[in-house]
Amino acid sequence: QQPPPPPQPGEGKAVGGAPAGQQPPLPPAGQQPPPPLAPVAKAAAGASAGQQPPPSPSPPDRPDAAAAEVPAGASAQPKPPQPAPAPVPAAPPVELPPDAVTTLKPEAVAKMQRGVALEKAMASSPAAQVAAADKPVVQVTITSADGIRNADTWKPGDKSDPYCTCSLRKKDGKLVKKFDTATIQNSLEPVWNHPEQAITDWEVGDDLVFEVWDKDPMKQDDFLGRAELKCEAFFPNGFDGRRQLAEAGQGISAGLKVSVRVSATAQAAAAGQQPPPPPQPGEGKAVGGAPAGQQPPLPPAGQQPPPPLAPVAKAAAG
Repeated sequence: QQPPPPPQPGEGKAVGGAPAGQQPPLPPAGQQPPPPLAPVAKAAAGASAGQQPPPSPSPPDRPDAAAAEVPAGASAQPKPPQPAPAPVPAAPPVELPPDAVTTLKPEAVAKMQRGVALEKAMASSPAAQVAAADKPVVQVTITSADGIRNADTWKPGDKSDPYCTCSLRKKDGKLVKKFDTATIQNSLEPVWNHPEQAITDWEVGDDLVFEVWDKDPMKQDDFLGRAELKCEAFFPNGFDGRRQLAEAGQGISAGLKVSVRVSATAQAAAAGQQPPPPPQPGEGKAVGGAPAGQQPPLPPAGQQPPPPLAPVAKAAAG
């Protein structure tokens, strides 16, 4: 007899003692056969016998499983290439103020800091300060008024409580109020002596308008008169005198005394001359009264010249 062949790989005994691939032996008479193995048990039995479990079927509702099913002998069709998405245009740069609370790149922060530093340097430069100093300026003083009417006749013995306003009438006709004087109680000859006040936004061609009013806390103030000073009346040589109040009331002859002074820069511009240059740093008089950079005057005959300055004195003179 030939010996039995050796077991092949994967052969073995399944659960129940029967060789793999064979039916289990019939049970003895009078006994029920064992129940069939469940799929999990079958898979476990096949794994113990060295067999691979069958692949689990893909659910029919999965689109990738349906796409993966290709009939036998048919070649899979390649998918058409998808068009590349259009590039998104870059947003324009946004200039933010230095105090904006946001997250910026370091180079953007450095650029903004350089811009702020440049603006500060330009504002504090000597050229900018000279330009501000060269702007024409008028100085206005309101002194007093006389002969104004009494607007408070409703109470016996009471008189007007006058105050005066100063405004600019621009070249386009717009009236811009600049300042008011104090209110003088119960007076038809008020003396304000309002201190000289600079009007820095005055321009050549602008007129000055003065109006006198009666202060009334319980109702609207009463108008007492107006005096207008044309630009040619005070520019470029200034004005100091009395002007008649118009619309002062029937039979009322009231006047207003004012003083207007024009800056030297505006006077030079009116004369067609260049304003005097501002003093440069380091200019002045050295020790002994001689201007810096010049030799001191020679001593009178018969006197010895003063000894030369020591380095510290020279530095102080400079």
